[in-house]
Amino acid sequence: MEIANQHIEKVIQQYIRQLVESNKAAQTVHTLLSQVGVGLRPSLDHLSIRTLDVQERALEFEALGFRFDANLGVIERDSWWGKVYRKPGFPPIYIDQAFAGARGEGSPIPGWVKQFTDAGLHHMAVAVEDIEVAAERFASHGISFEDSILGMPGDPFRQLYSIPEMIAGTPHTVIELVERRWGYTGFISPLAGTL
Repeated sequence: MEIANQHIEKVIQQYIRQLVESNKAAQTVHTLLSQVGVGLRPSLDHLSIRTLDVQERALEFEALGFRFDANLGVIERDSWWGKVYRKPGFPPIYIDQAFAGARGEGSPIPGWVKQFTDAGLHHMAVAVEDIEVAAERFASHGISFEDSILGMPGDPFRQLYSIPEMIAGTPHTVIELVERRWGYTGFISPLAGTL
């Protein structure tokens, strides 16, 4: 069990390292959390991967012991859907794709995957106690965020995305701040956009 968990940790750390190396906001968050001795890993709420085929992409994580969260079920938005995979002791993995056919038109996911592949993270979410305070403090270190926090004060789940890191004029990766309360296990505010 110990060897398996060490391997899983290495896989997770590689995904995190890849995103941190390519995203300035992630670098800043990593540096600041490391400076206060917390580090990034224990502060992760979840990791997110975009793909063209959720079931196929999930195979890597299922082989590592992650299981589909049947309690959440399939999470649907306007033009895309996703599934959450969990393994105790590790950050949940959220994998999403565009709907097939007309419903998926307008989803940024297929174009994003075509340009960047599904071999890395689209975003990582950092759990914070107070999303307004965290956004203000990270902003003072140069991280820019979207205009508004999704969710109202007191809601069990609130989220805020950084302005995307751009590559060749296309939004690449983002950092998400997540304020989660009272055992809420969902991953999307009803007001979430389609980054």
